[in-house]
Amino acid sequence: MKAPLLPFSLDLAKRKAKIFEFMSNTLINLFPALDENLVKAGIRLSGVEYLSIAIFASLLYFFAIFIFLIAVALYMQKLTIYLAIRYLFLGLIVGFATFVYYAALPSVRARKRAEMMERELVFALRDMTIQIKSGVPFFDALVFIAESNYGPVSEEFKKVVKEVSSGLSEEEALARLVKRTESFYLKQVAWQVISALRTGRSVGDTLESLLSDLIADQNTKVRRFGQELNLWGVIYMIFGVVIPTIGVVFLALLSLYGALAVTSSTLTLLIIYFLAFQIIFFTSIRSRIPVLLAGR
Repeated sequence: MKAPLLPFSLDLAKRKAKIFEFMSNTLINLFPALDENLVKAGIRLSGVEYLSIAIFASLLYFFAIFIFLIAVALYMQKLTIYLAIRYLFLGLIVGFATFVYYAALPSVRARKRAEMMERELVFALRDMTIQIKSGVPFFDALVFIAESNYGPVSEEFKKVVKEVSSGLSEEEALARLVKRTESFYLKQVAWQVISALRTGRSVGDTLESLLSDLIADQNTKVRRFGQELNLWGVIYMIFGVVIPTIGVVFLALLSLYGALAVTSSTLTLLIIYFLAFQIIFFTSIRSRIPVLLAGR
């Protein structure tokens, strides 16, 4: 796995950042949920190791930005004390932003991984239900899903199969799965299967019921998203089409009658506004797309 924002692997970054562990041992108390989020995100590092890499990356970006800007200023023979201080602050801002990015990344990746699980879970549960209903033992059905191509669902089931093979009971392995996943539906599946195994209920019937609930919930989200799109379409028309058009026409009229001089800076600001609005708008829409519509 590649280290975030760094041109080398996570293992190499861990070795290079080991020198900063004395700092991360102090900072780890500020991030009590970090170890849990790393597990849920599928990042195989301890909280201390991850924070060490975050500190290493932050310092690397700080020095890279600062030294590069100083070198450019020296080359152009425009370096002053005032400019050097500005570059120092700019480097600090970039370094701090890098650390904040690292701090937020595990929880973001954990949520994205949960979304990927819920997208694949429908297909995995359908296969599992068919197999168990056909008389295949529950553990063999687990092995089949683990060896199939269901993304993070298969990855988590591989861990369950490995733990059961090493001596844990199926209930204990599934309970561990609940602790290390962010997916609400996968937690529900694990708890319901544990309950069925303990009470002797049919696991196949339990999975079939959960599958129906999951499909119904995802269909509800799709319908709700379709209704939201109507509102988003109106917002886009107002702020992405109508206001920019009226603004340009208004500025052209003011410029025509000499009331306001339209400069290249004014046009640049309009272009920046339009591009920024497009990026923010479509990023927001993309983040709201239900997992069922995101494709496999």
